[in-house]
Amino acid sequence: NGTVTQIGSLTVESGSTVNGTITVESGTTADISGTVNGPVTVKSGATANISGTVTGKITVESGASLTTNGAALSGGVDTSGATSLTGTTVSGDGVTVKDGTCTITGGAITNILKTGGGGVYVENGTCIIDGTSITGNTAQASGGGVYIAGGECTIQGDAQITGNKATSGNGGGVYVAGGTCTIDGSAQITNNTAKGNTA
Repeated sequence: NGTVTQIGSLTVESGSTVNGTITVESGTTADISGTVNGPVTVKSGATANISGTVTGKITVESGASLTTNGAALSGGVDTSGATSLTGTTVSGDGVTVKDGTCTITGGAITNILKTGGGGVYVENGTCIIDGTSITGNTAQASGGGVYIAGGECTIQGDAQITGNKATSGNGGGVYVAGGTCTIDGSAQITNNTAKGNTA
């Protein structure tokens, strides 16, 4: 239990557990295939590769890099850097793209309750959602599945945005307040609810 702050490379192997906070400092790399019961912060100039489980929020600073593959992230992701989530399940606080680039390929974003942008919230930067299932999320305002406040968001491939709710606002599936949103390929936005109406 406690805090881990890196001054060199860190590996959390499959079957291993860290109970506490991990901070990945500039110039270092963390490889996590085990379990971290706590938040992870990836500082500018640092790299994190995750294929295991993280129960706390992951914060990716500007200039930092996060890559996941088959991970389970139950505390959500807050990114301003370069983030690639592949085959990853995200719950808890969902995905917030403050800046930088975020590519979400496959996987699922599910069972999230937030004020706005239940599953994915794009504040700025670029977000690509490719073949991802965004289901069962609730925004207490607008944007149950995806909320775009600024920047660019592309929803493509076989992405499925379904069964999300905006309980007191608009856009049960997708809400575009600013920036741009492109829906391409065979992406489907179906059976979402906003203020009692499907959207």
